[in-house]
Amino acid sequence: MPQIQPFKPEQLNDNGLNLQFVINIDDLPSSIKEQLGRQVDPLHRYRQLVLIGHGGKTLWRALAEGRGAAKEDPIDHFTVDVISNWLNRFHANTHSQVIYPTSQDIDLITLGELAGWHHESPFKSGINNIWGPWFAYRAVILADSHFAITPPQKAPSPCTTCSEKICISSCPAEACSEQGLDINKCIRYRRTPNSKCAKTCLARISCPVQVQHQYTETQLDFHYTESMKIINQFDL
Repeated sequence: MPQIQPFKPEQLNDNGLNLQFVINIDDLPSSIKEQLGRQVDPLHRYRQLVLIGHGGKTLWRALAEGRGAAKEDPIDHFTVDVISNWLNRFHANTHSQVIYPTSQDIDLITLGELAGWHHESPFKSGINNIWGPWFAYRAVILADSHFAITPPQKAPSPCTTCSEKICISSCPAEACSEQGLDINKCIRYRRTPNSKCAKTCLARISCPVQVQHQYTETQLDFHYTESMKIINQFDL
């Protein structure tokens, strides 16, 4: 059996890419392997998939300190720069390829469920007991590596023990329910003049789970302004 390869995540953590999940490609669902196979030929040159995410506010602070916010798609650029530097510095002898965010054809939610990071919430954003709804997927790496496999988080969804469901009553569009988000209602409301959710999500920021990790107003403004650009660009 090959010797376990040290992962050395400190540089990732310091830059806010503080969620990492390693899984053998052979253990992935067939749907994910099919997606990967359409992008990578041959897929068998790689042994493992590494899912990278951010939780909380550290990534945004690191981005600001690195002056990445001046670029188009600043978070993606920053993420790829940090990961490329990390791979070159600590894993130069490991054949690897960053396939997300360079490609969008990968089911991140299924990967998040495999990691135990993702549970559905009434306002659509993924949620878990560690970060609440304040995390996101930032990169997917394929590597011919021998990293230790990451045990998935086992905690159930925090929504199952939330009795008040204040997120539902806080949504001005009445788009949230225990069955999930009515995305059409959400979008219609966000596009109305003087919408209270043009640059934020009132349901999401009302969530009481791990509020200490809630994004800053500047970060929320960035994310939701970007999503409004997409809504308007494609006339959703």
